[in-house]
Amino acid sequence: MTFSAAAFVVNTVPVAMSKSETRVVPGTYDDVFRAVCDAATADAMTLKSAEPGTGLIRLSSLASMATWGENLDVNLRPAASGVEVTINSSLKFDLVDWGRNRENIEKLFRRVAGLVTATSGAWLPDPSARHELRWWDGSRWTENVSDSGRPGVDTL
Repeated sequence: MTFSAAAFVVNTVPVAMSKSETRVVPGTYDDVFRAVCDAATADAMTLKSAEPGTGLIRLSSLASMATWGENLDVNLRPAASGVEVTINSSLKFDLVDWGRNRENIEKLFRRVAGLVTATSGAWLPDPSARHELRWWDGSRWTENVSDSGRPGVDTL
């Protein structure tokens, strides 16, 4: 009896697993810690615990029609150019990921970046569109600009 490879079709289903990602977020440890907590509550996550001394924040996402929810562990560690943030998202009960872990991680990092940028300053796209980047000092746009890595000055 011979078997053809085409005779065996295997359905692939995303298996349950956790996802983890580490990024360095510019800013002070206190600003980043606060931003993670604020981002979680803004995204309707439950803040289970937050320990500034250890840098560990435990979160939980809500259940929905598509998922029983996910647990997120966030670890913060000071780094040379900011704070190293590691987010691990894992399923509570589901057997299939369906991309929720990746989505949780991306959403939380985007929200944290926005909150930290708003308080500590960063090079961002120039709102006037006259230059590539303009410095946001945490409360206002400054006259400092940059085009292709060359600094300049241009008042708004």
